[in-house]
Amino acid sequence: MTNFFSLFRGQRNIMTAALVLATLVIFGGMKEIPTMGTALQSVIAGLVLFLVLPIMYCRIVLKEPLASIGFRNARWLPALFWGSVSLGVGGVGLLFVASNPVFKEAYRLPSIVEQDFLLFVAYEVIVVGSIALLYEVFFRGLVMKLWLAPLGVWSVLVQALIVTGFLVLTGGWSWQYVSLIYASLFSGLVAYFSGSILASWVASWTLFFLIDIIFLALR
Repeated sequence: MTNFFSLFRGQRNIMTAALVLATLVIFGGMKEIPTMGTALQSVIAGLVLFLVLPIMYCRIVLKEPLASIGFRNARWLPALFWGSVSLGVGGVGLLFVASNPVFKEAYRLPSIVEQDFLLFVAYEVIVVGSIALLYEVFFRGLVMKLWLAPLGVWSVLVQALIVTGFLVLTGGWSWQYVSLIYASLFSGLVAYFSGSILASWVASWTLFFLIDIIFLALR
């Protein structure tokens, strides 16, 4: 409990907490700009709020190295171990979820991607890889490693709860979010034990790719 209250003590923690809250509120409360498509608006907002802002905050405001938000060499043995464990658990869970017709119906890729394997690969590399990076930098980097660090391993669970709350409050519940919520726990463990969001980025990217290719094969 003492560690929890320490998240709101000291200038650094208070500023970081305020930045996290403000960023999530701004992103979630954005109104669609008529002259800009929803997808393009989300891409620009995501790049600015989830990637550029955390990096600038760390380097310019806090004047700390980017290692503070997880841009550092990974301890690859723990990364491989926790990545393998999480993929194994996720694989078992996927067998149960995949049998749910509601989830199968809700979990959709763009139709053009489902019909062309080369476009599918390009989509996974460019779009899915980019989305995974944004989530790693903001949630595992800024939120978990910079702000929630005093909680120790519990920071993994807390940031996963923040991800879940953010998704539900901004878009309502959807079975499509199951993979994102599990990935937040999965990559959170990798980031915590490896010390690097680069390792957790690879891990979450791998998880999303496997989920997508499995559901593509099931259709």
